[in-house]
Amino acid sequence: MGKLINYFGDKIYSPAEILKDKKLLKVIEPIFIKLCKELSIPSENSVEIFNRLLELSLTHPTNDIEYIIHCEFERLAVAENWTKAFGNRAIIIYNQINKYIKGDIISDIGCGDGGVSQLLFKRFKSIKLFDVQDYVLPNINLPFHKLTEGEKLPKEVECDTSLLLTVLHHSEKPIELLKELYGLTNSRCIIIESVVGISFENLPINSPLKELNSREQFRYASYWDWFYNRVIHKDVNVPYNYLSPSIWIDKFEEIGWKVTQSIELGIDQPLVPEFHYLFILDK
Repeated sequence: MGKLINYFGDKIYSPAEILKDKKLLKVIEPIFIKLCKELSIPSENSVEIFNRLLELSLTHPTNDIEYIIHCEFERLAVAENWTKAFGNRAIIIYNQINKYIKGDIISDIGCGDGGVSQLLFKRFKSIKLFDVQDYVLPNINLPFHKLTEGEKLPKEVECDTSLLLTVLHHSEKPIELLKELYGLTNSRCIIIESVVGISFENLPINSPLKELNSREQFRYASYWDWFYNRVIHKDVNVPYNYLSPSIWIDKFEEIGWKVTQSIELGIDQPLVPEFHYLFILDK
């Protein structure tokens, strides 16, 4: 795992540590089966992979688990099914943010595969993609700038609306990133962020987080972040920099952003079953 604490000083948990918690295991297993279904993997294979994952977590280091389970998913992958699943994720996010974009020039920081910006490109004059990883889909021809983790954002980021779509908890220095982006964004920043510390009364009755306290929610989010970025994808940075919605709002305002809206999205993405919030920030 490397580091023992995250940027905010919270303890980081390995996947093995998380899966040893019977309460969390009971929550994670059925969601794992649903995630596999989204990728069109038959339920019997899903159960087999999950049992293999549990077995490996008892004896193998995290890097080995990532590689072995990634290979299992590749073995069962049907390209068009996976393309459809990732496309569905992009559509969900596009529909959540589309109406909030201001101006003509957009910078997508931490763009991932570029699917969201490709959908936005039909409407806006200029969209630039930035990420420390380059796994932009081959059919996307938008300008892409590869960054180095920790380097300052280049002048090319300057835009009317900046996008940070499930990015902050992946950044080694999220507050520094927000400060830099404040100086390069002319009007608005749109953030979707995985959050923890959701109070029980704000959760739907059938939410899998209903019985999890704040620290358990942290471990739950950490597991899925690891799984999506290190098993389904490969080698994406996962420093697990999670905060509650209210603390994020405080951080945004300390930098100078005005929080125009904060919207609870819940567990809205089958491929990344973390609890998400949408924040609309203005200069």
